[in-house]
Amino acid sequence: MSTDDTLPRSGTHPKAFEPAPAAGVFDGSNAWIGGSFLSKDIDTLAAVQESLGNTARNNISGLSYGTLTAQAAAVEGVAVDSVNLHAG
Repeated sequence: MSTDDTLPRSGTHPKAFEPAPAAGVFDGSNAWIGGSFLSKDIDTLAAVQESLGNTARNNISGLSYGTLTAQAAAVEGVAVDSVNLHAG
C-alpha cells in the first residue's frame, strides 16, 4: 500500500483523525436564506392546500442545524401550526 497522502490508514496516517474542512454550511447567513426559502415553500403549499379545500395542519420540525433555518422562517412569520426544534 502506498504512503501517499490520498490513502490514509487509521492510526498510521498523520491526517487520519482531522475533521473535514467546513463547507460553509455553518455560516448563519445560510440559515436565513434557507428560512426564507422554507417560508416561501410553506406559503406555496398552503395555497395549493387551500385550492383543493384541504384543511391539513402544517408543522416544521428542525433538527440540529435545521433548527436555525426553522427559527429564521418563524421570525419571518411562516404560516405553520407549530415549529419543533431538536438540538440533536
